[in-house]
Order: sequence, then C-alpha cells, then structure tokens
Amino acid sequence: MQAVHLPPPLQLWLNLSVNIGPEMAVGNTEDGYRCLYPITGGVVHGPDGLSGRVLPGGFDNYLQREDGVGIMDARYAVQLDDGAVLLVHNRGFLHLSPAGAALERNGVWPVPAELYHCRCQPEIRTGAGPHHWVNHQVFVGTVHYPLADRVDIAIYRLA
Repeated sequence: MQAVHLPPPLQLWLNLSVNIGPEMAVGNTEDGYRCLYPITGGVVHGPDGLSGRVLPGGFDNYLQREDGVGIMDARYAVQLDDGAVLLVHNRGFLHLSPAGAALERNGVWPVPAELYHCRCQPEIRTGAGPHHWVNHQVFVGTVHYPLADRVDIAIYRLA
C-alpha cells in the first residue's frame, strides 16, 4: 500500500511592516551589486492578537546578481508586547518582470506589485517561554514593497 502525502497547510502567523532606511552602497562585488538597507523599526501583528514592534538596528544585506535576481539576507529583532524577543534571519528572492526591471533601472521604486515576485524563508529563534515553539518551526513568507522606505512581510507557519 502506498502512503498518501498531502502538502502541509500554511497558517498565517505574523504580519510585519518593516521600516527601512536609505540604501548604503557596498558596490560591485564578484557576486554582483551589494548594498545594505538599515532596518529602522516597524510594527508586527498576528491574526490571534499577537503584536509588537520591529527593533531598530538590523540590516538587509541585499545582493543584486548579474542574472537580475535579488537576494535578501536580513537580520533583525522583534519585541512582542509580552516582552519576548524574536531573532529573525530572513532570506529570500526578488524576481522582477522585464517591465519591473526596466522601471527599477530608471529609478522607480517601488514598482507595482504585479511586476515582481518576492518570497522568503524566515528562520526565527527565541529563548524559553511561551514562544519557544518557533525554534522548531518552518516558516515561509511573502514580501511586498508598498513604499520606498517600507517592506511588508506576511509570515506563514507550515502546520
């Protein structure tokens, strides 16, 4: 008898609205164009009443590869209203359509949402307490750029 494997459901766990500062250029490297985006704050909320804030001080170490794919590699912290601190390491890919890439080359940012696709894999860690379960979960997320200085991230837990 062959086992039936159904895909795991996704459950929305947390929405983040992350404020970012201006690009800090590192420049062209052997991997592509690299820059840092400082994380200056933000807010978080979840569908079950979870809320808190994004702590200032993190960075997205962004890489624009020669093939046009953008690589996010952000590290930052979230403090929940109950005092718990979550450490977030969020990695992902930004794919612009040809029209989106053309707009970006001409200095337009953000580009309309239908002109890009951005997904991430946040790894979340915390200490003992009511949120310790996040240390043993797999998360995925969607990333949207509504403003030049803001990134919205929806984090889903694989249930």
